[in-house]
Amino acid sequence: MDNLGAFFALTKGEYVPAPHAHSPWAVDMLHGRLLGGLAARAIEAEHGEEGLHFARLTVDLFRNSPLLPLTVETVRVRDGRRIRVADAVLSTEQGQVARASAVLLRNGEQPPGR
Repeated sequence: MDNLGAFFALTKGEYVPAPHAHSPWAVDMLHGRLLGGLAARAIEAEHGEEGLHFARLTVDLFRNSPLLPLTVETVRVRDGRRIRVADAVLSTEQGQVARASAVLLRNGEQPPGR
């Protein structure tokens, strides 16, 4: 792994967790909060652009994730003038472990007045 401080290394399209990415509950289980960060990173990389900012990120953890390589697939659900919604599914060789949904809002002018 290139960066010892990183929690994942991207290898052949999979995110390989570093040993220190383990959960406080078990050394063979991935820390749950890292799944949300990985999903947010993938959504931002594939669906973000200048002027769009995360307004909401919802992460559903289906089950404990073992320290196995993960794949992240994203899809754009809605793309409007001011709002963009994108989903991500995180999986290991054992199946889906998490899903995330993000709402991104575009910068806009403030209305006049107080």
